[in-house]
Amino acid sequence: MTSTRHGPVAAPAAPSRRALGRQLGGLALGGLLPGLGAGSAFGQQGRPAEAYPTHPVRFVINGGADQLARLVAEEMTAHYGQAVYVETKVGAAGAMATDFMLKAPPDGYNWLLTSVSFTGQTILQKKPAALLPVTMIATFPFVLVVNNDLPVHSVPELVARARAQPGKLNFASAGVGAPGHLSVEMLRQMAGIDMLHIPYQGVGKGLVGVMGNEVQLMFVPAPAALSLIKSGKVRPIAVSTAQRYGQLPEVPTVAEQGYPDYLYVSWNGIHAAPGTPPALLDRIAHDVSTTINTPAMKARAEAAGFDVVDMDRPAFTAFMQADLARVGKVIRAGNITAG
Repeated sequence: MTSTRHGPVAAPAAPSRRALGRQLGGLALGGLLPGLGAGSAFGQQGRPAEAYPTHPVRFVINGGADQLARLVAEEMTAHYGQAVYVETKVGAAGAMATDFMLKAPPDGYNWLLTSVSFTGQTILQKKPAALLPVTMIATFPFVLVVNNDLPVHSVPELVARARAQPGKLNFASAGVGAPGHLSVEMLRQMAGIDMLHIPYQGVGKGLVGVMGNEVQLMFVPAPAALSLIKSGKVRPIAVSTAQRYGQLPEVPTVAEQGYPDYLYVSWNGIHAAPGTPPALLDRIAHDVSTTINTPAMKARAEAAGFDVVDMDRPAFTAFMQADLARVGKVIRAGNITAG
């Protein structure tokens, strides 16, 4: 058990290219993401002369966002006329998949599905971000859920209770440095409250802990929480993004509830092996982005809880740099170290 101790709303809107910049909040301000919604570097530089792909492409996942990966693989298989197949490499909190990619040939035939957890683990493991960003493919919020017996229905009520009972509230996550840990830690630092972190072996077990009142709250990836929320097994009180979530439009953001600088975006993207040529990275980014940004694909992804993103490689690279800075600040302020 690891302890972390320190002390009327606008109507929801469906995300668009312009809205995505607002959804990513400070990560998209000041021209930080200049490529967002603009022509990609692929379009400016032209296609590589070599044919690609000439044989199947391996799409590596570490067990998370399996449904999203398979949706993307299906669309890309149809686009390329070559199989894009999903291969799961689970182990060592995602390190097995990452290590595989670090040793993969730089030929564009191995893709890695990355997520917001990739950022935290890169910092905690003190390893350089050697894998190359290709494109972001989807975002979704974390939802702050509480046990139904906890008499709080908003972030201000939660903060007030935590201040009245320092160290008495427990929160779950999928592990030290996991997104569910860092998203609560960010709120804890902003509010100046004291809560106890209880790491579980996975999001599902953490949710069981919330429902059983072993812990009182948890920030959960929205796709994983929807069925439990809609069946009334946990109570949602906030979402982590700058805009409300289309599938839970009645749930306000943390920012709306008194913490305007709060932002924790869950994302999924594609990274490639070190040394992959820039022109090939641009081609893959262009192919993926244009293929998945169709009304049919967006509808399928939305049904699974994801918002498809149109983001080119320079924008994704800038996003990653900003995400590392933001998450790193939380980790340092919380004195969080790898378990």
